[in-house]
Amino acid sequence: MEKFYPTPKHLTQVRIGPLLPPTAGNRLACIADTGNFKLTHIRADGLHGPHDALDVIKPLESHCPSRIERAAIYGGPYLNHFGHMAAEGIHRLWCRKVFPDLQDLPVIFQIAEGENPAVEDWFRSMLSLCGVPDSQLIFVNCLTHVDQLIVPQQGRVLGGEQLIQDYTKLFPLSPIHIPPHAKNNLYISRSRQFIKGTYLGEKLVESVLSQNGFEVVYPEMSEVRHVVEKLTAAELVVFSEGSGIHNLEFCGHISAKIFVIGRRFGTKRRFARLLDSVTSQWHIVPAVSNDATVHWDDNSGNPSSRQVYGIHDIQEIIRELNNFAGLNIPVVSPAETHAAQVNDILRIIFDPSAIEDISDIKLGKAVRFMSKSSIIQNIIIKR
Repeated sequence: MEKFYPTPKHLTQVRIGPLLPPTAGNRLACIADTGNFKLTHIRADGLHGPHDALDVIKPLESHCPSRIERAAIYGGPYLNHFGHMAAEGIHRLWCRKVFPDLQDLPVIFQIAEGENPAVEDWFRSMLSLCGVPDSQLIFVNCLTHVDQLIVPQQGRVLGGEQLIQDYTKLFPLSPIHIPPHAKNNLYISRSRQFIKGTYLGEKLVESVLSQNGFEVVYPEMSEVRHVVEKLTAAELVVFSEGSGIHNLEFCGHISAKIFVIGRRFGTKRRFARLLDSVTSQWHIVPAVSNDATVHWDDNSGNPSSRQVYGIHDIQEIIRELNNFAGLNIPVVSPAETHAAQVNDILRIIFDPSAIEDISDIKLGKAVRFMSKSSIIQNIIIKR
């Protein structure tokens, strides 16, 4: 297997330090001194293809308060966010499967200086799926001398681009056990993360699919391994667009058809390459509008793109799903769609947990914007 995959770079007597505050919105920064070899962190989530998003600052001090005297694998920056770690933080760990002499080496991840190196449960489950026990995890939060640092190439990057040919064929990196009573059809929901953004009327779609034999999965409430097992066994998976899609990063090729209900503009740019690498049959329904949000960006003078609520024709979503998957799910009535979407708009504005961190001025600007949206007016007034 070794000859098909790039050999990691072996460095000696280097210094690895903590993460620093980013210099720009889509960049990362860290302290490190690796001689003539520059550490990189590749991303491809923009319009210009893969690019190095890591600013490396050499340490000013010569003293290292910490030392790792054995060989260790460079995992990269640790990002305390499920979606980002799955999409871009675990894709150097393939080397432990390909190169037998690296199988038992610890893995270094950089965190912010002085940050508590506690292992989140979801990250522990991710590491397990990648064949790494958390006992072999090292968080670096201060300048650390490393006698031997093994730097593998990233196999996949944020945006779904594969930098190693046939990378998906390496997965799963550890055995996946299929549940004995796994459902054929899954709906991966965001409805319990409503305040972080979803699409208007999701609970209605979730209810309809549940009544028609789908298992509803709330990935934030499940162990990552259990979600991956369900995805591996499924024949059809419907995703509400969000971080839950990144559970596919651990699966390798699967037989399921995948249907994605978008909530933000750019859903295809974010996820098409990942979907294309794991299944031959997938379909994305882009949101008609992103006008529903209470998050305002003063710099652009427009709603923020962070936590938006996609607007869809719910009846058309069900028709598209039926056509895509050969189903015969009853199409909901206009009255049901109207009630579900109006209820969500009211919740966006009045749910205290959704607006508690938003200033009155920004909230007012966002609500004013929504009140002028012809699409939202059509939902609330004209139906």
